[in-house]
Amino acid sequence: MTDWEFIKSSALNGRNEDPFILTTEKTADRRLIQDVAEEWREDYSTYITKDLDKFNRDYGRSWRPADPADGGIPDLEFFGSRVDMNRKQAAKAYLNKVVMAAIGGAFLIGPMLLMVLHKTLLTTLLTSSICVFAFGLLMAMFLEKPFDVLSATAAYAAVLVVFIGTSS
Repeated sequence: MTDWEFIKSSALNGRNEDPFILTTEKTADRRLIQDVAEEWREDYSTYITKDLDKFNRDYGRSWRPADPADGGIPDLEFFGSRVDMNRKQAAKAYLNKVVMAAIGGAFLIGPMLLMVLHKTLLTTLLTSSICVFAFGLLMAMFLEKPFDVLSATAAYAAVLVVFIGTSS
């Protein structure tokens, strides 16, 4: 496992399980972290003007007294945490999978319904040809390698040909 994979997997475990989040329950240590953060903020605030509003909002939130509901560990997120970033990426990846599943289902069920309801040679040929062409264009948008586009399109065409052969 690479270092980056370890960092990402740690972040997915949540704040209490992530060894890379700076936390403390001791007031003196928390004050030291606050002093260093204030010094850093003064030194580098001109370089982060784009994110300064978010920094100020997160910075003010970070130094509240520890909430007992959080297990006494303060939230130290200056520019958004890796946990939040990874959750957003996981949610986006899941949404992409759901969309692809819906598109794939529509590309399989739609032509089959049309060919079953209208059993003519012209309908079967046009439906399968148009759907294979549209599927190929869609795969060209989402896949990077030409061979992957060809393979996916050929597999889709094979499924339609098998359906045509068994339904006639």
